[in-house]
Amino acid sequence: MKAQLVVLLSMLLILGCGDSATNPDETPGALNAVKTLGMQEDFECLYLQYDSIFTYPPFRVVVDTTTLVFSAAAIDENRDRIDLWFDSVRTAAIRITSNSVVNLGYYRRIADRDSIQYFSEPAVIFPNNVQTGTIWEEYAPPISEPGQMIITSQLFISWGFDVTRTYLRREDVLTPMGLFNCHVVQSDYRLHDQEDIFKTEFEYYADSYGLVKLYSSGRFGSSLVVMVSRGDFNDIELF
Repeated sequence: MKAQLVVLLSMLLILGCGDSATNPDETPGALNAVKTLGMQEDFECLYLQYDSIFTYPPFRVVVDTTTLVFSAAAIDENRDRIDLWFDSVRTAAIRITSNSVVNLGYYRRIADRDSIQYFSEPAVIFPNNVQTGTIWEEYAPPISEPGQMIITSQLFISWGFDVTRTYLRREDVLTPMGLFNCHVVQSDYRLHDQEDIFKTEFEYYADSYGLVKLYSSGRFGSSLVVMVSRGDFNDIELF
């Protein structure tokens, strides 16, 4: 496992953490949100996450490398409701509408059963028909647990943040899985009703695969996430 992590980290250093455009003038036309997010079929994929965490005082940088298994499966044959798992924990539910993909709610474990907590106003994750310069807003309430409210994010899903997303361009991106022509989206995160940007992400989506690369930086550090494998639901093998 260590040898494979070293190889993957070496590839990440080659790939770099920034966003360098190769096709800045190419526009996507009528973008299909379901296909862009890779939700046209049930799947399970493995991400490698490389975090640099800043602490002060004293100032230091803590580097951590972890893996994340992300799964998605429709709950009916119509595929208009899809549940999401993070590291085998059922976490979120998304809805596919006629014009967008929305964050429908989150799951809590109650009496040994997964129970969904619906939002009164589902948050738009990705609309259809975006073009270069298209901007949309997203807000999903924090996750409510006994005695606490959790503000967090996982890949392209967030809870408790005001998110402003901007479609930037198409770009060729090299990943451990190969070369993809990606939709590039910039996401600016703010604490709810605050003006200061908490963190900024550059998200790279390949049609039929979903999010293949993500780079974020903010107050407490930076993170690089890349997809290293994708297969059928419950079919991913760890290193």
